Amino acid sequence: MYHYLLSIGSNVEPEKNILKSHYYIEILIGAIIEESSLYESKAEGFESDFPFINQSVIVKSLLNPDEILLQISSIDESFKRSRSSNGYSDRTIDIDIILTDNKSPCKSAEVPHPRWKERNFVIVPSKELRTAVFSKELNQVRLHINQTLKKYL
Repeated sequence: MYHYLLSIGSNVEPEKNILKSHYYIEILIGAIIEESSLYESKAEGFESDFPFINQSVIVKSLLNPDEILLQISSIDESFKRSRSSNGYSDRTIDIDIILTDNKSPCKSAEVPHPRWKERNFVIVPSKELRTAVFSKELNQVRLHINQTLKKYL
């Protein structure tokens, strides 16, 4: 059994779609064992009139990272998510694997996610999680945030 930290976001009927994504995650990927609160953020990488709602969840799963990415693609299809040519647009759902304790190499994506520590819409919900599985990584982020804040105080 492996653990995954997933980031979920939406700016098209976000509360409804994030809740709906939980159903699909539980059916196709594994049990959600912890979830953060919902957080609002501005769109990054493109202009939008609609704010995003983001959440982090920890999932327990038997699947390897490549299998989870296939299931995430299936969830995207269920939400009729369309992808723009530049990669960034309003979206019904966006699910990313951020961290895992599964040491299997992932052929389909880079895990841990290469830019997760730069994205407040991932950091803010993730630092709320208390599950010990990713405590080392999340504590490093908390320490980085605290050091950054001290520079501005």
